[in-house]
Amino acid sequence: MGDFVVAVRTYQRAALFQRCTLQILRDQNLADRLTVFVGSDIAEYRALEPDLVYVQAPKGGHNAIRAICEHYPRGTPILFLDDDLESFWGGDQIGRAHV
Repeated sequence: MGDFVVAVRTYQRAALFQRCTLQILRDQNLADRLTVFVGSDIAEYRALEPDLVYVQAPKGGHNAIRAICEHYPRGTPILFLDDDLESFWGGDQIGRAHV
């Protein structure tokens, strides 16, 4: 599957992230590539999913995108996702979140 990372930006929606995007990533065996960029209190996310990698990001979508780009070395392929993804299509695989 190539060498890439998955970056999810989120703000005050820990339960939605867990139910939607995170479930899809787990269904596709991609959770090990994930870093979650949180524009709100990380504690709420850690309470639900303590084993994930979190980075505090400034509030605002454009600020989160900048934080994601600055976090990884230049040239790193990044799959940018939002926290409310309900389905994912890639290659020959189709996944559906359990929402």
